Parts: sequence; C-alpha cells; structure tokens
Amino acid sequence: GGVFFSKLDAATAINFKSYQTSSENNTAAVGTMDTSAHIYEIIWDGATAYARFDGSLIASFASSLPTVVLTPSLNFRAGSAAANTGNLYWMRAFQAWS
Repeated sequence: GGVFFSKLDAATAINFKSYQTSSENNTAAVGTMDTSAHIYEIIWDGATAYARFDGSLIASFASSLPTVVLTPSLNFRAGSAAANTGNLYWMRAFQAWS
C-alpha cells in the first residue's frame, strides 16, 4: 500500500493516489509536470490524508487508506535510455500529535 504523488512515463499529468493491498482506491488530479521547482506535501492527521501542491490543498482521502507502516521515499525514473536529472531541494517527515 501507499499514499503518493505519481506521474507516468510519456505523460505530463501529476496525480495524488492511494493504494491498499495492491489496489488503487483513490486518485485526484494535481497538475501538469514541468521543469519548475514545486512543493509536494502529504499531511496525515490520523484519519485523513491531505495532498497539497505549492501550498494549495488539492485533495483529501479519508477512506480505503493503507493501514500499514509507510516510509517516506522518493522514486525518480527516466523512463527512457536518455539521462535525466531530478533535484530534491529538501525533504522532511515528522509526526505531529494533537
């Protein structure tokens, strides 16, 4: 399972998705991939996963979410034989209790 942002090969659409037991349960359109720097955020409050893109709330999922421990990660694939570069300016993961 997982909760993540995704952009498929040969496509420019960015989506926010959740998978549980290898099944896609939720998806929401985020925007179009370009070469500018952007801020992608996933916020979990214990009941709902919120997706933010450049400071704007894009979507929230409260059902059919994975119930396993998840690990923050970055996966960048070129999708072709040509070399590509992805830059990560900063990344953080934290747990907030209310």
